[in-house]
This record gives sequence, C-alpha cells and structure tokens, in this order.
Amino acid sequence: MFPRLLHIGNFSLPTYGFMAAMGLICGLLLIVTLGRDRGLDPDKLWNLGIVAILSGVVGSKVLMLLVDFGYYSAHPGEIFALSTLQAGGVWSGGLVLAIVMCVWYLRRNHMPVLASCDVFAPGLALGHAFGRLGCFAAGCCWGRETHVPWAVTFKNPLAAEIVGCRPQRIRRARDRVGDG
Repeated sequence: MFPRLLHIGNFSLPTYGFMAAMGLICGLLLIVTLGRDRGLDPDKLWNLGIVAILSGVVGSKVLMLLVDFGYYSAHPGEIFALSTLQAGGVWSGGLVLAIVMCVWYLRRNHMPVLASCDVFAPGLALGHAFGRLGCFAAGCCWGRETHVPWAVTFKNPLAAEIVGCRPQRIRRARDRVGDG
C-alpha cells in the first residue's frame, strides 16, 4: 500500500487522486483520438467525457451518502468534511448517473450512439484501470480476510486520512458480510 505519492512540507499528493486524474486524462485523449479517426466531432466527445466525469463524481458521492445514511444523518457535518470530499464514493452510483447523463447528452447533440460507445469503451477501460490501481495503492480496496500466499494486508493508517475509509465503516461493512 502506497497511499501518498509525494510529500513535501505541507504539500501532499495522494496516489489515488493522481492515478484517477491520469486515468481521466489518458482515457479522454484516447477517446478523442479514436473518435477523430472515425469521423466524430472531437469537441462533442470532450464535452461528453466531461459530462460523464462530473455526473460520475456526483453519482458516486450521492450513493456513498445513501449507503452510509445512518452515519451521515447522525453526523451531518461529516458530509462536507475533507475526508468525505476526498473519498472516492461508491463506483456503481457514479456509473448509473453517468450513463443517464450520457444518454441525455448523446440524444441532445444527435451523436451516433454505437460509434460513440465504440470510441468510449477503450478510454473508459483505460481510465478505470488507472483508477483501480490508485484505489489499491491507497488501501481502500479491502475485502474479506484470507491467508493465501498472495494476500495483501492494508495496515497503513494514512489510508483512512487520505481516502476517507474510517475504521468504524470497515468494521460495520465486515459485520454486514459476516466477517466480524
């Protein structure tokens, strides 16, 4: 686990944030390049990518708040705390809202759906790969305890500070799946 990529004085660069940003940039560049080769408008592809990113961030945060509604309703000040804002959220919430907003954008701008999806698929996969590597490095990809030789143990307390994975949340989630 390597949650912090760089630390100089008061400046700290989280690995997760850096990898997510690199994924967005590389993914969008690949999408626009592939789209240009297929005769699609690069400006509309950039805009569609930005719609997908922004709606993905909002959707993931909203679902994160809903999943932990009990915690956030008891501690409403935590909703806008730095640890919550830095947390990645729940990926599936971002996916659902991004799909809804992208369909709306495609229809509104009369973009060819299948051709647009064809150029977005490799860019999304590339961006998601960067994001998952960043998530793993940050230490927020925990699961059930295992003792196989290839198991990874996340012990760095900095992960809770940077990613927003609070120990009580991890314990509650483990209790829900019977791993307590």
